[in-house]
Amino acid sequence: MRLAMRKLHFTAVSVCIVCAAAVCTPRQDVTVTRYEGADYIFAGTLIKLSASTMPGYVSAEEASIVRVDRVLKASDGHEHFEGKEITVLLNEDQKTNLKEGFSGIFITRTWLFGNSLAVLAKAIDQDKSQIEKVQKDIKEYEADQEYRMLESRVMSADLIVYGKVEKIEDVKATRQPVETEHDPQYRIAIVIPEEVLKRSASVDTVKFYFASSDDIQWYKAPKFVAGSEGIFLLRRAPDVSKDQGAYTLLHPLDFQEGSKLDDIKRMIK
Repeated sequence: MRLAMRKLHFTAVSVCIVCAAAVCTPRQDVTVTRYEGADYIFAGTLIKLSASTMPGYVSAEEASIVRVDRVLKASDGHEHFEGKEITVLLNEDQKTNLKEGFSGIFITRTWLFGNSLAVLAKAIDQDKSQIEKVQKDIKEYEADQEYRMLESRVMSADLIVYGKVEKIEDVKATRQPVETEHDPQYRIAIVIPEEVLKRSASVDTVKFYFASSDDIQWYKAPKFVAGSEGIFLLRRAPDVSKDQGAYTLLHPLDFQEGSKLDDIKRMIK
C-alpha cells in the first residue's frame, strides 16, 4: 500500500510490542494468524472515509477516521485513546465493504502515534456483539504466547532452581564497569535452593546479579529482597562478573512463582 507521509518530527513515535499475559498450558485451538502482530484491538465506529486525524503525516486518501468506543487490547501508553477518534488504514476490500456509521471490532497493529494514533487494519469483525468472545480469544492467545516465551527461556537457561533468597548483598568494586547511561545498579541475591530443576549437579547456594534500578531500561527486571521465594531461571554472567559461579536474572519471565513449578518441569522434559 502506498502511504503518503512527511517526515515525523514529534517525539512520541513508536512501534508497540505486544505485552504478555498470565502463563498457562498452551491451547491448540488458538487462532494464531488472527491476532499475531495485532497490538491494538478495539470496538469502534467508522466516522469518515478518506479522512485522517493526522493529515500532516497520513494522507486522507489512504485513511479513514474511526472512533474508539472500547479498547479490548492496547500496548502501554495507548489506553487513553478510548472515546477518541483515530486514523485507520483500510485495504481496498475493507474500504469497499464498509460505510460511514459502521460499528464493529477492529483488529489492528500500530503504525504511528503522537497526539493521535494511526493503525493498520489486520481484520475487522462486523458483529460488535462478539466483544466478550474476542476478549476471551485475546487472553487465550496471549497466554499461549507467554507459555511459549517462557518455554524458550527455560530451554536457554544455564541453571534453574526453586528456592528462597537468603540475603541481598551490595556489589563490590571488583565487578566489571557498566558502560551505559542506563546503569542497572546491580545487587547480588544469595539463594538457598530447595530443588535444582535444571543442571546435573546439585548446588548448596547460588548467587546472581539482578538490576535494582527503576530506569526505563530496567524497571521490568525482577527485584528481590531477603525471603523472595520462587523459581529462578539463571544465566551465566561473563559480561557482569569475572566470578565463574555468578549468574544473572534480568528478564521479567526468569522469575516465576512456585505455582508454576509443574509447568516448568514439563518444559524441561
